[in-house]
This record gives sequence, C-alpha cells and structure tokens, in this order.
Amino acid sequence: GLMFRFEGVPKVSIFRARDMGRRNWGQELLVGLIPPKFASSGVAMKLVQMNPGCSGRFQMHLRRHEYGYVLDGAMILRVGICDGSIEEYLLEPGDAYHFPAGLPHQEEAVIFTRILELSPALGNDRVGLEVEYHLPPPANDALPDSSIDCITDLNQWWIDGVNYKESLSGE
Repeated sequence: GLMFRFEGVPKVSIFRARDMGRRNWGQELLVGLIPPKFASSGVAMKLVQMNPGCSGRFQMHLRRHEYGYVLDGAMILRVGICDGSIEEYLLEPGDAYHFPAGLPHQEEAVIFTRILELSPALGNDRVGLEVEYHLPPPANDALPDSSIDCITDLNQWWIDGVNYKESLSGE
C-alpha cells in the first residue's frame, strides 16, 4: 500500500495575535490569515472585543463579506433596510451572522462582548452610511471610509438602488 511521507509537509506556524490598531470601541486582533495563494483574496480571522455600550460605525463593505460568531457577551446587531429603516437583533453567545458585501450594518456591545470574525483580507473597503440612515456622524476617532481610489476601482457598485461609486467619486 501507499505510505505517507513527511517530506515537503509544511511546518506549523505559532504566532501572537496582532493588534489591528486603535479602535474607539475596544480591540481588534488578527488571529489568523490564510494568504491569497490559498484562498482567492485571502482570509482574515479576527477576535473583536467590544466594550459595553460601544459600537462600530453604521457601514457597509464594498467587496467584503463578514462572518461573525459571538463567543461571549451580548450585542445588538443593526441592519439597514432599503426603505431607510433599521432592524435590530439581540445576539448572545453561540449566535452567528453573515453580512454580505453591500449590507448596511452595525454592532453594539450590551456588555463586554467577544466575537470571532472571518472575512476576506481586503483592507479598508468601508463606506459609512450614517447620513443615509439619519444617524449621528461618526466620532472623530472612528475608522475612516475607504479611499475614493478603492471605490472607483469597481466597475459599478449598487446598493438600495443608489450607485455609491458615482455619488462618492462625483461622476
């Protein structure tokens, strides 16, 4: 029969989680990264730790899908609807969610909450939607929107009947 050979088998990688930078709502740690040569654009696995009462921006991503799994705590998940209204869901440990690219969303921690998040490793493709949904503007230290370059690289981007590429680039 065939014998398994150990030559050429990759070695294990052991590393410390990397802080993704200052977050006004808590901490975001990169805990895993599958490089693009193994998974299209690459896959980032992050541990998101949100402080009680804190929330991220009300935003969508241009190309990135996000999958989240609530490890502990409790959070309010907000989702923007086409008519400009917002639906809210209470998520607790064991709940999971998926934000497709283009879905307006926001997470808010009720108590200290940890989420395991998986998404393509695409960098910043965030578009804040506070104005469109009549919400207060983001804090000065909130994560910024994508650059216009990132947005205009797309052939077109439609969400809720609005072409954000044209509106953001002034075309």
